[in-house]
Amino acid sequence: MRERPAGIRDSDVAAGLARQWALTVQDLSYLPVGFGGYHWLAADQTGSRWFVTVSDLASPWVPDLLAAMQTAAWLATQAGLGFVVAPVPASAGQVVGTVDSRHALTLFPYLDAAPAGHFEDPIDDGDRAAIIDMLARLRTAVPTDIQVPAQPLELANRQAIDLALGSLGARWTGGPYAEPGRDLLARYERPLRQAFARFDGLLD
Repeated sequence: MRERPAGIRDSDVAAGLARQWALTVQDLSYLPVGFGGYHWLAADQTGSRWFVTVSDLASPWVPDLLAAMQTAAWLATQAGLGFVVAPVPASAGQVVGTVDSRHALTLFPYLDAAPAGHFEDPIDDGDRAAIIDMLARLRTAVPTDIQVPAQPLELANRQAIDLALGSLGARWTGGPYAEPGRDLLARYERPLRQAFARFDGLLD
């Protein structure tokens, strides 16, 4: 369960929604789910429900937030990709608002949905074809008039893995799992190095 962000009250979120989206919140409940931003479920005076996200502007991924939300909005509206759940523009037209000087605010329609299954569950032919079609449409849609930042293609902890691969010839003494870890890495050293070589070739 994820704890709510310190210093952000429900009344702060409701005030941001009223000020920028003209949304009169009748009920607001914190949702301890997800990763990255913090989320609330809001209900307005008409009974409509909304998914609200508050993002800490100090987070390393937040500088890309505006471009990401603008891209999602473009994909849903201009490109006509109905499967993209886009942010709702505020009254002034922006897709990212603010709670205060340290926190961004975004609003989405709330979707009633159920998990399709577990990650490792097999996908039937019909669902597979639908997923391939969505990915193809997504990959061929090129947003216009949006400055999308380029991100380097990197592998997390690559340096640490390379160091570990270079030390397989010596005993590991970092604790009870050190030697089993070395044995496991040594067992897969060749295919791992081959995979890294293929990945590095993509960057050339």
